Amino acid sequence: MRQAEALHAPYVAAIGVHCGKFTREHDAGRVADAMRREGIEHPVLNDPDFTVWKAYAVRAWPTLIFLDPEGMVFARHEGEISPEELARILKPELQRAASQGILSDAPIPSAKLAAVGGILRYPGGLAFGEGNALFVADSGHHRVLRLHTGTSSFEAIGSGSEGFLDGSAEQAQFNDPHGLFANTRHVFVADSGNHAIRRIGLPQGGVTTIAGSGRLAQHLLPPGPPRSTDLRSPWDVHLQGEQLFIAMAGAHQIWRLDLRRQSLSMYAGSGYEALYDASLARSRFAQPMGLAAQGDTLYAADAESSAIREVPMSGEGVVRTLIGQGLFDFGDRDGPLDLALLQHPSGLAVDGDRLYIADTYNDKIRVLLLREGRIETFLDGLREPHAIKVQDGALFIADSGNHRILRAPLAGGEPETLFA
Repeated sequence: MRQAEALHAPYVAAIGVHCGKFTREHDAGRVADAMRREGIEHPVLNDPDFTVWKAYAVRAWPTLIFLDPEGMVFARHEGEISPEELARILKPELQRAASQGILSDAPIPSAKLAAVGGILRYPGGLAFGEGNALFVADSGHHRVLRLHTGTSSFEAIGSGSEGFLDGSAEQAQFNDPHGLFANTRHVFVADSGNHAIRRIGLPQGGVTTIAGSGRLAQHLLPPGPPRSTDLRSPWDVHLQGEQLFIAMAGAHQIWRLDLRRQSLSMYAGSGYEALYDASLARSRFAQPMGLAAQGDTLYAADAESSAIREVPMSGEGVVRTLIGQGLFDFGDRDGPLDLALLQHPSGLAVDGDRLYIADTYNDKIRVLLLREGRIETFLDGLREPHAIKVQDGALFIADSGNHRILRAPLAGGEPETLFA
């Protein structure tokens, strides 16, 4: 949309209408946060009662309604759209309106909001590397930081300019990076805005693309060679041996990249958005955004169904829901798993029989006691926490809405701000 606005200015204007599914999304302050995070500068109407949604008979998120200069609907599109498809819709209508002399060049007011954050801006990913180096996906600044715990020093990987470019730590470009996984040699990055998987070489920090073309996949097709396959919003990664599991949020699936064979495959989920337990191929997910693993079990935070799923990594078995009831069943309730409720969880960390959950829209960290089969609140008072990691008896938290990294002792006690 930004490309279309820039290309056709001042004759194309965008007005967003926000119809939040989750109760947390109804708050105007959260809408403003989302506008800052996504770099939205056009006006956005907050429509918590779905008044505009109903008036235009909208059925799905997202939906684009196209109005001509006289206010008449001439097209609509459900789902994400490519710049090429958007241009195909706009071009003939612009030509028609120009020929009739009804185009206006009067600008609409800008809704650009003041910048927020400091060194960090909406951090969305964490990973620990060798020597206790903490890697942070500084999502709002389009870069990855290497922090040295116990000090205030850091190194930036990526220029900080939004883009899609491999190269040295100083030259490389990311676009809204999120989930990270680190080992002694590499950091793997879910580069969400570029629809790509990137790999940072250690210690120098050079960046290479290992999957994804940089284009948003328009159709769910069998993957081809990793570098030429279009992906849909990868959000987190987990490496198990030579197998890199990918939370493909935009495709409602878990994918797998075999690093040794250089092959990419759909691993779990049919691609239909739902909460449905079945075999790996027949199961259904709803925007998986966070991954964690223990043994041969992969845990997935299924954000749109406010659910936590259990996925076998052996290639056999079934997907199982630990907590979650459906796409429109969410809330804030501790207790037994069949009664407990989450709201859009997006990050996971496992420590023995305790699975920690970044319960993002409840502004909390919850803990799922695997043996006892119940949920408890571990920490509250946050603002949209995303990624979490367990290290050295503490939980490290990307408190995204507060633009900071926290360290919370697992044994209890007040969390401390590690970096902001």
